[in-house]
Amino acid sequence: MLTSAAAEPEPKQPELNLNRIFTRTDTRQVGVDNLQAKMTKRKVSVSFELNNLQTSKPIAGEVDFVFVRKNGSEAKIKLNRNDLTFQIQRFKRIRTTFLLPEGLNADDIFGLRLEIKGNDDKVIFSETYPLYNILA
Repeated sequence: MLTSAAAEPEPKQPELNLNRIFTRTDTRQVGVDNLQAKMTKRKVSVSFELNNLQTSKPIAGEVDFVFVRKNGSEAKIKLNRNDLTFQIQRFKRIRTTFLLPEGLNADDIFGLRLEIKGNDDKVIFSETYPLYNILA
């Protein structure tokens, strides 16, 4: 005897906007080289070289990071602002360590978005780096 089971509708998944995730901002004021991340349990260490591309004058600002989950949503990170403010003539090695946000597992993370703002609080550089490219 055949019975027809009512098909359960799939729950609506939020639309994944890859353009938003991978939109890159680069005003050519700073350059980022050798970005590396290390994860040990819940502790994450990130380092990179920040270069001033405007060699005629120093540049100052602040660095911020956000985790991008595999589903495209963002997870804010509690950062030590002292590690992430800068005023440079040529270049500076930036290093910081932080904990994974509560409820976020390493397996849930797709990448790390780096955002650099100038003193006027405007974004001068932003890029999303897939974890598999930057894990050391």
